Amino acid sequence: MKKTKTKYYGITIIFLIFTTIFGLNHFLINSTKTDDNTQFNTGLDDLQSSNARLSNDEISFLTWKDEISRADQNENGIDDKFEVRLKLLSEYGFIEDDLDNKRVNSYVEDIFDDIFKIKNRKTDKFSIDDIPIIISFPKGDYSSFSFLFEELGGKIKATYKAAINGFAGSVSYDVLNVFSNSLRQSNIPFFIEEDKVYEAQLYYAGRNMNLRPYVWNTLSYDGDEYSSIAIIDTGIDDSHNFSTPGYSDANFNYKIVGWRDEVSGEISPYDDNGHGSHVSGIATGEGSPAYDGSGRTVATAAYEFDYTGYLVVSGLYEYNWARFNVTDPGLIELFSEFDDFTPGSDDVDFWAYLYYGETIVDSYEVNSDSWSYRLNYTATTSSLGEYSFRFIMNLVDNTGDGYVSDFNIRFRSEMHWPFNPPLFGSGDQWKGVAPDAHLVGVKVLDQYGSGWTSDIINGINWVITNRTVYNITTMSLSLGGGSGDTSLISAVNNAVENGIVTVVAAGNDGPGGNNIGSPGDADNVISVAAMSINDEITDYSSQGGFSYTTNTIKPDITAPGGSFYNLQMFSTDTNDNDAYGAYPSDGYTNDMMGAQGTSMATPAVAGAANLLIEAMGGHQSWGYTGTEAKRVKALLLMSATETYPLSRETFGGTFSPELNRGGKDVHEGYGRLNIDVAIEAYTQELTLGSQQNAWITSSSNNPFDKHGLGCYVNLNDGKSYNFTLDVPVGADYDLHLYSNNPSSIGEPIMVASSTSSGLGTDETILYAATETGKYYLIAKAISGEGNAVISVNTAPNAPYSPIPSNGATGVSVNPTLSINVSDPDGDTLDVYFYDGSDALIGTNMSISSGGTASFSWSGLSGNTYYEWYVIVSDGISNTTSSTWNFTTVNTAPDAPTNPIPADGATGVSTDPTLSINVSDPDGDTLDVYFYDGSDALIGTNMSISSGGTASFSWSGLSGNTYYEWYVIVSDGISNTTSSTWNFTTVNTAPDAPTNP
Repeated sequence: MKKTKTKYYGITIIFLIFTTIFGLNHFLINSTKTDDNTQFNTGLDDLQSSNARLSNDEISFLTWKDEISRADQNENGIDDKFEVRLKLLSEYGFIEDDLDNKRVNSYVEDIFDDIFKIKNRKTDKFSIDDIPIIISFPKGDYSSFSFLFEELGGKIKATYKAAINGFAGSVSYDVLNVFSNSLRQSNIPFFIEEDKVYEAQLYYAGRNMNLRPYVWNTLSYDGDEYSSIAIIDTGIDDSHNFSTPGYSDANFNYKIVGWRDEVSGEISPYDDNGHGSHVSGIATGEGSPAYDGSGRTVATAAYEFDYTGYLVVSGLYEYNWARFNVTDPGLIELFSEFDDFTPGSDDVDFWAYLYYGETIVDSYEVNSDSWSYRLNYTATTSSLGEYSFRFIMNLVDNTGDGYVSDFNIRFRSEMHWPFNPPLFGSGDQWKGVAPDAHLVGVKVLDQYGSGWTSDIINGINWVITNRTVYNITTMSLSLGGGSGDTSLISAVNNAVENGIVTVVAAGNDGPGGNNIGSPGDADNVISVAAMSINDEITDYSSQGGFSYTTNTIKPDITAPGGSFYNLQMFSTDTNDNDAYGAYPSDGYTNDMMGAQGTSMATPAVAGAANLLIEAMGGHQSWGYTGTEAKRVKALLLMSATETYPLSRETFGGTFSPELNRGGKDVHEGYGRLNIDVAIEAYTQELTLGSQQNAWITSSSNNPFDKHGLGCYVNLNDGKSYNFTLDVPVGADYDLHLYSNNPSSIGEPIMVASSTSSGLGTDETILYAATETGKYYLIAKAISGEGNAVISVNTAPNAPYSPIPSNGATGVSVNPTLSINVSDPDGDTLDVYFYDGSDALIGTNMSISSGGTASFSWSGLSGNTYYEWYVIVSDGISNTTSSTWNFTTVNTAPDAPTNPIPADGATGVSTDPTLSINVSDPDGDTLDVYFYDGSDALIGTNMSISSGGTASFSWSGLSGNTYYEWYVIVSDGISNTTSSTWNFTTVNTAPDAPTNP
């Protein structure tokens, strides 16, 4: 017999990166096509006669051109993919698009589409009469072009100045052609793309991120109370306890200080979906949820499956919907209800189960269109741990076609369980990452979690424009779409350039190619992947690849996002409704909701960014520069640690992070978020002679422990520094040194690193600073655990005051070399003396800093050029001095010896040969000058080698006569005068008489 059913007209929700929507038809405004082309010609004439031109400078134009170049490769001003769609539109008059081409499907939706074997996907009509577009121009005034657009019949939806330079609107196919041709003919640079549709347990995340107790208590950072985080999402429920005390415009005594509604224009915060409230609670939630009368945590698990228009394969479908941890003995209760609104004879039965681990502890299996039941179980001390709410949907085909048509059900389970974990003095277990920070809600997604690109850009534009009104330093976007959405990419990049740290979800499309779409593919943003509380990349987290510009790899970082296989992320459940409106009234006020997705990881990083901004001086020190925002990004990325060898959930080693030792991969970016290390790096100085130390462990050892250690150092240009990381036995740690200056897109710039792979091997970096200023040191645990100690040793100062002084002359041939030495660390120094040929000639050890080292260098030659230098060592680092030189003193020749004739000789020939032995201490060649007793030069003998004999023939002397003589011996510089010697010539007998 056919069942009688009550039809429930709920509309399901598709979400960017949070939950799923099934079968959403987005409504497009239709306009009437006109055949009157008179207005086109008039508008063209006006444009051509106005001499309108954009007043852009060359740099901004080239930047804009570069941003659109990949999307407009034929350079006709229209997005290439949009052009293909327009061509189809011109042929058929409309396009029926699979919604997947225009919005982001969450991972959960993909699962269900596969499970249910969805047929007849719903489509969205794209009309030739009403084409939603976004047009951007280079920097300049575009008012004449927007006027032309409206004159031609286009409708302007929004104008932009901050996020992009342009406007959004809708236009017919014919008008679009005339408008774009008009701009081309007048040489106006422009870019047109389609306006697309985008869709959109905290305690353990806090432990995983080392917030509780280290960041909140030890480091004392709870969020900047003078700044706010803008949540670009479905809105914020200002009535929930996590938003206490609610909303007041620009009043920082309230939690929510700003509000903007791009969907309905409401002036007060609301959230008709719940997604925005949930992510807001993760980022900044404070206060406590409403515990029940027994002090138990309360959370609602609810959903609507509306597959109206689908054919779903009949059969049994099982799902593990909610997972929670019971810490204390006590009663667990799940107040559950179910309604089936599937029309016709096909049927859906819903069976509910409460599991402890993998054991069913209570169940309800009734074939009924509508029921309510209390699942319950009393946990004992031996049955604490993970519980889950699961269900089986039995899709019954009563028509014989193998399918259930228009499948439509809703369910809700109000879950109560004992949860009292250690608080470590850090306050309520459910508070958000930066509980003292404020919120600005920007609603760009409707109650079904969908929104137009133009609305998202308008929201970003509003945030940039009002950033100083509401002290917005961080922006969180848990949304996304297809890749290469140029306008949206430009908007978020510009937000960063305007000093707003922008955090974007990577998406939930899992591995297998580059699955990160816009705006997560923008260079400047922080793109966030998701991991479980066990530091494993979740199976749903999108694998990345090159960013849109190919300037970097995405994602950038990984944070807790909840898991389908262990605990979810519990946060705010909106008080406005349940199941995103499927239940119009909220079942339990101020309760929690569990979810998983990169949507949840994103606000965790946004909250962490706010904590870091607080540590950097907070809003009071914030100058809204791109460099500041990029420095925050760089610090978060450089302090991330890799999770290798942990694998992606359910995939084993496939599609899992690799070990890059400070590098980046397509699964986890730089690694898991470590806000504690980022804050340490910015705030804790490592001074000369000091140490920084902490117990750190790898993710594979313990996901809840500290994974790195950070500090900063101030270095001087040109000076050498030796950084050491003491690694405990059995552990593998790496040490990296980063510049204080981020790259142009906010990537950390590593200037040096030490990444030995051996266990227990200490890491050492010797770095000569290339500029004076602040640098960051990060120690990262790769494997093992233990105490990490970072120290810096500065090389000894350059030695000074050399003796002999450089270039000295007349130095002794047995000089004492000395040098003054000092060390910035005050270390005792060893000094090594070397000659010009690099031969070690002496040492002087254990010299106190500020002391003098000396060494006696003996046996040098006179009048000789010598070089010398020293190497000064503190036992770790060495400093080599300049090379100095000196010339030894010139020594006068030795006194001549062995005169011939001998002194006092008689009977000497009247033609004697005088000779003398000469020598020189320096070994110089000698010149010898012979003088008689009246000091008259009588002869010379030049260039006599040292040790040689100089001689001179003195002829024509008289016989029997007394003569004196002496010599002067010269080495060219100095002279030595000999003694005066004498001799008497032979008495010659008278000549033979003659002339008898």
